[in-house]
Amino acid sequence: MRRALTALFRLALATAAITAGLHACEAWACTDFAAARSSHWSLAVENGVSWLVTPCGQRFFSLGVNVLDGGYPEREKDGKVWYSWRAFAPSLGAWTADTRRRLSSWGFNSAGGWALTPDR
Repeated sequence: MRRALTALFRLALATAAITAGLHACEAWACTDFAAARSSHWSLAVENGVSWLVTPCGQRFFSLGVNVLDGGYPEREKDGKVWYSWRAFAPSLGAWTADTRRRLSSWGFNSAGGWALTPDR
């Protein structure tokens, strides 16, 4: 048990160090879309390392969450309790804004394909 806790502590410490380092060089999708070379993301290989590249040509390290979804509009339905944004915010827009703010403050900078669209 003690070994497992030590390993877990080391993992948490390493994760915190990586996240702190990412905050120092926050990577956003594109700092100036007017200067974008393309409207597409791409991959580039530099010194044998593959990088995700923004439409502006900047390397991007994605630290994201795969699924971001407010859940069901109804909190309870058919005798079951479901995850619903209504339990946490007055509107889906308010839930989305709060979730975006919270994830950004934790160092996340992207969302996966199973997430609400950016306009939500």
